[in-house]
Amino acid sequence: METIYKNNDLEIINDSKATNFDSSIAGISSIEGQIIIIAGGRLKGNEYSEWIKVLKKKVKCVFLFGESSKVLKMALINEGFKENIFEFSELKELLNFVFHYLQNNKVGTLLFSPSCSSFDQFKNYEERGDYFKKLISEKLKINKSIFC
Repeated sequence: METIYKNNDLEIINDSKATNFDSSIAGISSIEGQIIIIAGGRLKGNEYSEWIKVLKKKVKCVFLFGESSKVLKMALINEGFKENIFEFSELKELLNFVFHYLQNNKVGTLLFSPSCSSFDQFKNYEERGDYFKKLISEKLKINKSIFC
């Protein structure tokens, strides 16, 4: 897990290496306070029940992207996740909305923990993580007032 931004109100963590639900659970469990999670990609299997249980305890909002977004959204709803769920096809579009969401909601951590493989849109998890960091960097330059 790589912290790519931190101030008194928000920490942004890149955990693109979390390519399955177990590694995502480990990352989520290590964080204190309110979490927004970004997840999605290509599913490796459908064993997400434990992941959803952890999300129900620790996550304020879920942003989904990629090939798995519809399946994960339905699984979250069916498992009784009561918080906001947003679905996007692409990470760039998703982050535009995340930054708008952050303007109106106090959250301690934005965690990029895809819980899925990257192969629906990227060649590997490193490329996906680098793209996430690039988009965050671009957003912070444009919207520094959100965080300062």
